[in-house]
Formats: sequence, structure tokens, C-alpha cells
Amino acid sequence: MHDRRQLAAVALCAAFLLLWISGCAQREDLREVRIAYLCADSTEGEVFCYATRKVAASDDERLCSLVLQLAMTDPEDETMVSAFPKKTTVRSVSISKRGILTVDFNRSYDELTGISRTIADYCTAFTLFALNSVNDIPISGVIILVEGEGDRSVLKPEDVVSSTDYMRLRDYVFRIYFPDRETGTLAADEFTCTLSDAEQPAASIVAILMEGRQSNGTINHVVSDRTEFLGLSIHNRVCYLNFNEDFLNLSIKNGEGFSLKLYSFVNSLCELSYIDRVQFLINGEVTTSSFYENFDTPYTPNPGLVAE
Repeated sequence: MHDRRQLAAVALCAAFLLLWISGCAQREDLREVRIAYLCADSTEGEVFCYATRKVAASDDERLCSLVLQLAMTDPEDETMVSAFPKKTTVRSVSISKRGILTVDFNRSYDELTGISRTIADYCTAFTLFALNSVNDIPISGVIILVEGEGDRSVLKPEDVVSSTDYMRLRDYVFRIYFPDRETGTLAADEFTCTLSDAEQPAASIVAILMEGRQSNGTINHVVSDRTEFLGLSIHNRVCYLNFNEDFLNLSIKNGEGFSLKLYSFVNSLCELSYIDRVQFLINGEVTTSSFYENFDTPYTPNPGLVAE
């Protein structure tokens, strides 16, 4: 009986020793990785923040997938937030012999547009490029796809680093004027937008009017469905707006003959301190129109159309 107890004690000690050795081995297999996040407060001009995490050693593709999963989760540090939509997942990761890493996200990633998409792309690239010093993963470029689709353009480390200098974010409050068809006036609406220094506030105002969705979610179409915005330029305080020919449809005139549609754009854009007038172009050309009086000349804002 005594021998049995000794054997049991020895076995128990051996089990604890093996468990301790296993734990030490697991700790030794941890790798420190660097995760890129979006700064919660970007008023100081900083866009990206970084946190280091320790993860278990794994094969290259598995490790890439793991660090991206970390980047999709908000860290405990409240000064940082994830740049990814909540339901984003990594469908697959593959690394070519040339070190080009292709990441395929699910459709949730497509919810991002404009600067938000650019920031998420950069967070993806920064996080993956940091793995060059972990497991000796030779990542020379990153391709980002959504459900297997995308232009397959390659982000390289030098592209991302050189592009972040102008990515300071600023908050804007835009006063946008939507047509009120019942009263024949323009109703003021406020939108708060965060834009980078690379984005044009005037283009953001046009995009809001093109979408035709007020800040409370109400749909208020300003242009016809087939209207295409072809770009803008600003010269000598005149904003030149270029549309395709379908812009001439859906005039939205009030009882006095004023086009609430045109003045939605004019009054909204002239809220910007550097725009005094708006000239409309059709396919890049100044033209006349039977629907709009003086369509071939720049318009000045009409405060009399604004509802009190």
C-alpha cells in the first residue's frame, strides 16, 4: 500500500512537472505583434495608433489572419478604436512566392467608403507589414479583396507611409439646403462630416445632395436617378459643377419659377467661405436650357428661398 502511495505521488509530481514545462513552452512560443488602430480623438491630426499584443506562434497565413482579427476588435485602450465594421471577417489569406499577401474580407467590409475605407485599408496594411519582423514573413505588398472581388491593386509599405502625411482628419458642419416641395422653399439641414485634408468639402456637399437623404434619414430626391456627377473645380471663388445630361431633368420649381433643385446646390455650396457662385456644366460644357433660366451663367445664392 505504501509503495502504491509513493508511485501515485511520483506520478502526480511528474504530471505537474509536465504541465509546468508545457506552460513554459507555450509562453516561449508567444510572438509579439503590432496592431494598427484608428485614433479615437483625431483632433490633433494623428490618424493611426498602435498596440502590441502577444499571440501564439503559428504558420504564416494563420498568423496574418489572427492579427487582422485583433485589428477588428476594439482594444481596451479607450484612445483607440477599430477601423473595421463590426461584422467584418477574414474569408481567406494567401501569400505568393513574391511576398504579395492577398486578404479577402466578407461583404461587411464594403460598407466602408471614402476616407473610412482608406483608413481601414491602411490599418490592414500597417498591421500586416509589421509581421515582417515576426516569423520572418517577407511581406512586400498587400492586396485587399471583398468576397473575391476588387481591383487587385498592391499596397506597398512605401505607398502607405508616404500617403499618411496628408491624412489629418477634420470635423466639418455643413448646412445643406433641401427642397420643400409643399412650401416651395429650401429647408436647412445640418450634417457633421469627418474629412481628411485630401478630401474636398465641396464634393462632400454634392455627394449628400446626390444621395438625397436628409440627416434624419428622410429621402428627398434632388436629382433624377440617372444623374451622374462628373466632378467639380473651383476658380476665382466660382464652383464649377459638372453633370451628365440627365441633370437637366427633375427641375423642382416653385410657384415663382425658381428651381429649388439648382439652389439646393448653390445655397449649400456658397455656405463655404471660399465659394461665392456656382456654374453648372453638362458633360464639361457651359450650355443653355429651356428648363432653367440663365443656366449658362453662374448662380449666386438666393437667401429668399430659405424657409424661416
